[in-house]
Amino acid sequence: MGTPSGIRPPHPFNLKESPIEGWKLFKQSWENYVVITDILKKDKKYQKAMFLHCIGPDALKVYNTFNLAEDDTTKLQDIIAKFENFIIGETNETYERYKFNQRNQLSEETTDQFITALKTLSSTCNFCDCMKESLLRDRLVTGIRNPETRKKLLERRKLTLQDAIDICRATESSASLIKEMDHKQTSSDTINKIVKTI
Repeated sequence: MGTPSGIRPPHPFNLKESPIEGWKLFKQSWENYVVITDILKKDKKYQKAMFLHCIGPDALKVYNTFNLAEDDTTKLQDIIAKFENFIIGETNETYERYKFNQRNQLSEETTDQFITALKTLSSTCNFCDCMKESLLRDRLVTGIRNPETRKKLLERRKLTLQDAIDICRATESSASLIKEMDHKQTSSDTINKIVKTI
């Protein structure tokens, strides 16, 4: 589905799976869409209609419970604020932190994927800015899959989040290179054995 400008609108807001994260992603996509398409130059009625069209049927049902005036007195910012209060206001901080603290690196998940997942989870935990990096670092150390990497991290006395990420990436990269070298050596040994038997 395109628009007169040819720019695809944001995907509808998914209320069913992780609504807080979904709302933040939708809002970010919407704000980018507004800039790219110059929607703010259109009249207020058009802006509201486009937003409600983009947000999708499930979120539209929620909008209908807000009992906002359907005339021009309701601004788009008011609608967005209502959604913000509805979604973010429902956050259970304890549960969000529980999810964060239970998150470990998954099988076949790279360091960067794990860090992204932790940062996404932390965004709904209401951590203060002064503690956020150290909590992310601690979760990375305790949740990393490789015990040798964890040992390296724990050996650092003043470990920062960036240090932890760099060490995890370097260990992951060297493990991948060693695996590739071992595979090539095994292949070479196999070829040599075959040549000797001929």
